Amino acid sequence: MKKVVIQIILLMCLLLIAGCGNKAGGETADRIVISAEAEGNVSDVLLGRGEEQTDRSNARGYLYYTSKELLQTLSDDELAYIRNIIRYGILEEYEYCSLRFYDGTGIRYEASNGAEEDPVQARYGMMSAAGELTKVSKAISPNEDGLREVSLDYSEDLPLEEITDPFMYFQRIKELNALVFLCVQDEASECMNDVLSDLLSQLGLEESLVGAYRNGYAAVLNPAEGQILEEQLSGEPVRIRGRAEGIGYFVYSEGYQSGRLGRSLVLLNGQSCLVGRRGINVVVADPLSRVILDSVCFDTHTLRMTCTRGETGGSIPEEIPFSQVTDVDEYLRRLLCRDCAGELLALAVCDEGSESLRDSTQELLWLLGLQNDLRGDYRQAYLGLIREDMVLEEASDAEYLELSGETDGCVYEIQSAGYDVGKMCSIRLQEEELSVNRRGLNLVLYRIADRQLMDSVSFDTCDESNTARRRE
Repeated sequence: MKKVVIQIILLMCLLLIAGCGNKAGGETADRIVISAEAEGNVSDVLLGRGEEQTDRSNARGYLYYTSKELLQTLSDDELAYIRNIIRYGILEEYEYCSLRFYDGTGIRYEASNGAEEDPVQARYGMMSAAGELTKVSKAISPNEDGLREVSLDYSEDLPLEEITDPFMYFQRIKELNALVFLCVQDEASECMNDVLSDLLSQLGLEESLVGAYRNGYAAVLNPAEGQILEEQLSGEPVRIRGRAEGIGYFVYSEGYQSGRLGRSLVLLNGQSCLVGRRGINVVVADPLSRVILDSVCFDTHTLRMTCTRGETGGSIPEEIPFSQVTDVDEYLRRLLCRDCAGELLALAVCDEGSESLRDSTQELLWLLGLQNDLRGDYRQAYLGLIREDMVLEEASDAEYLELSGETDGCVYEIQSAGYDVGKMCSIRLQEEELSVNRRGLNLVLYRIADRQLMDSVSFDTCDESNTARRRE
C-alpha cells in the first residue's frame, strides 16, 4: 500500500511538471531550443523512468539519467518539482536516489538520518553506471540550487570527440561545416524522446525515430550548410549511396532481425568508419582535410544512452583506379562507394568460386543488392547483372547458366559453367568478349553511354589467396 501511494505521488508530480510551461525563454536561445510539441515531455526525459538499484552495501535506491545540457532549460519551478520527486522517493521508499549525467558525473541523494537540518543530503562527483559516487565528491545543496549549480559544471569548449552527452553532441553538430553520417544499428527508439528528436529536427532532418522500433534509419547531411543529402527511415534495411565533396559514401542501416548482416555500415571511399553498436551511430568527416573527426554511437535503446567511440583522426583514403585494387573485399567496398550512374556490373563464376569465398565477401555482394549465397555452391555456376543500383539478373544453383538481353541499348550475353560442364565463363557486351575467364568470381565494370570498359578482373575465390587476375 505504501508503495502504491508513493507511485501516485510521483505520478502527480510528473503531471505537474508536464503542465508547467515557464521556460527560460531568451536566456537559453543559444542552447537547446525545446519545441512546443516537446515541452510536455521534458520532465519525462529527466525523471519519467528510472531503474531500481542495489549498491554494494545492499542499500536500495533508484537511478535516473539525464543531460546537464537539458537541465539548464528547466525553470526554477520545474527544478523544484524534480527535487520533490527525489525527496519523496528517498524519504518514503528508498535509501538513496542517484541522478547520473551523460558526462559521467552524478548527484547522490541520501537521507541525512536527522543529523542535519535538512532530512536529505546530496553529494556530487564522478559516478559509476550503477549510481555510486567515486571517493572524490563534494557536498551540494539537496534543493534546486544544487541542480542548477551542477548543470553549469561542464566546458562549452569540450572537443566534439570528447562529448559523451547525446543532447550536447547534437547541439554542437549544428555548428559543423562537415559531412555527417547517421546510421541506426539494431534499435534506437526505445528511449528516444521528443526533446532529443527535436534536436535532430533542428539539423534539418524530417524523419522521427520516436516510436520507430527496430527500424532502419540513415541520413547524410552538412548541418552548417543546411544540406540534407539524403534521409531514409524504413522497417526494412536502408541503403544510401552517393558522392559529396570528393568523397564516395555508402551507408547501410539494419534494424534488429530485419536483414541478413545483423549490423550496419558506413563506408567512405571504401573504408569502414562506423562504431557499429546498438543505437544511433554517427560519423563526422571533414571533406577539406579528408579526416574522420569523430565516430561515435549513443545507445538510445536504453536509459543510460551509453556513449561508445571508435577511432578518430584517421584519413579518408584517396580514390584510386580499380586496376590498382587486388583484394576482392576492398574492390567491392570501393564499388559500393562509387557513383554508379550509367554503369553496368556483370558477374560470372568460372569453374569454381565458393571454396574460399570469405563471409565478408558474401556480405558485400548482398550489400550490392544481390540475393543469392554463393557459399557452399561447390563447382556451381553463378551469374548476375546490375545496372546502376538495380539488380537486373541473378541466377545460381546449377552447373551451367546463361542469360542474354538488352538494357539501355546495351546488348549482353553472360555464361557460367562449373568444373564438370566446361569450367568457363563469358561476359559479352555489345558482342565483345570482356571477361578474364579465369577460375573464381569474374567481374566486368562497363559504362554504357560511351561503351567504355572500366575494368575486368577475376578473383580466385576457390583458393585462399583470392588472387586477382586482369584482362590483358
